[in-house]
Amino acid sequence: WYLKFLKTNQFNAIRLSFNHQAVLENDAVSLPAESLMSGWDQLPYLGMLVEFVQQAQAKGLLVVISCGRVSDSIPNGLWYDHSVTEELVLKSWESIASMLCVEWNVIGADLQNEPYASSWGLGRATDWNAAAERMGNHLHDLCPRWLVLVEGVGDEPGAKEPAGQFTTDTFFRGENLMGVMATPVHLKEQSKLVYSPHLFGPDVIEHDYFEDRHFPENLEATWQRHFDYIPFKTGQPILVGDIGGQVHGVYHKERAWFDYVLNYLKEHRIGFFFSGFDPADARG
Repeated sequence: WYLKFLKTNQFNAIRLSFNHQAVLENDAVSLPAESLMSGWDQLPYLGMLVEFVQQAQAKGLLVVISCGRVSDSIPNGLWYDHSVTEELVLKSWESIASMLCVEWNVIGADLQNEPYASSWGLGRATDWNAAAERMGNHLHDLCPRWLVLVEGVGDEPGAKEPAGQFTTDTFFRGENLMGVMATPVHLKEQSKLVYSPHLFGPDVIEHDYFEDRHFPENLEATWQRHFDYIPFKTGQPILVGDIGGQVHGVYHKERAWFDYVLNYLKEHRIGFFFSGFDPADARG
């Protein structure tokens, strides 16, 4: 019913999350008997991903495969952790590409969901821009046709800013792409690079700019600083990888934010993915 709902309501793509550790182990999936996907029970993990992709394919839905988390551990804001090294991350991508590159509706790979604790352009081992280049080029060797989606970082340690600039802005996880100005990502095939910030409203985090007396009109200048200068500066496109929030109760500003962000994305011809259709999720 989920894929049918998306197709009926004219959605055209899905951002499908996976777990590197689960890919590497590729154990049989155990689903409860009442699951709507009970037919997938005992499929290997990669087989489950293939099955989902093929069912989306039958509905004419495109798929971006996305690393939702590195392992079963609580995400640490990096693209690796104590149990899954970057070397293992690359091996996981090899397994994914070997299974999914042949599926026409898989159009790209989102390298890492919300690497908020990573740095950008600071010359550190945690520099996400450098890791994105390594992973993106590796993926290009595995599946040259795929788009490579690179998300932003977070507040701390943050990103290197252009000379003479300093910001006190705060960011949602994955939104901070200010480092692209000074340190853009360079891939073997630059035409496959897509920057992919995440955006949420005041229902998720009440950033100061939501309290501005000019809200929501002040959002355009905020987004221009955070990420939407990129197409004009680098020629690379923007695809918002995650937007959402609940419109209810005391968070009355959420509706104003939602109306504004959807109009903004439409006017600026920026594609986006909804976080999900889950009424129990604050990002739904």
